[in-house]
Amino acid sequence: MNAVRPNFTLEASNSFRPSTENASVMPLRKDVGNNCTAAKTKATAEWQNELWKRWPREECWPAKMDVYEAAAYLRVSPYTIRRAVTVARDGKARLAHQRLGALYRIRKIDLDAYGAVPGREFHA
Repeated sequence: MNAVRPNFTLEASNSFRPSTENASVMPLRKDVGNNCTAAKTKATAEWQNELWKRWPREECWPAKMDVYEAAAYLRVSPYTIRRAVTVARDGKARLAHQRLGALYRIRKIDLDAYGAVPGREFHA
């Protein structure tokens, strides 16, 4: 599906008016093969390394983190964190967390109790 995206020209009155001349055809969505979602980006080791650059010591990390930040802190996959916060049949999760809708918030203290993997040495 393609849609015509109008070009906007600046008139003397400083207002934008859509122009239909030289209108370009722009696809509504990218090709599925080139589409990279935020979840895929945050699951990469490069993104986790960038967080370690921002917060180089364990003391610098925030007190509450989302799933991706917690995974970067522990140096594990976000899917490992999601499995740890999933409630088992006994009604308990392996990792203490707070769920707000679809968003999980995990305290740094709980991550340390869960078994924080020591951060690998950072090599720039």
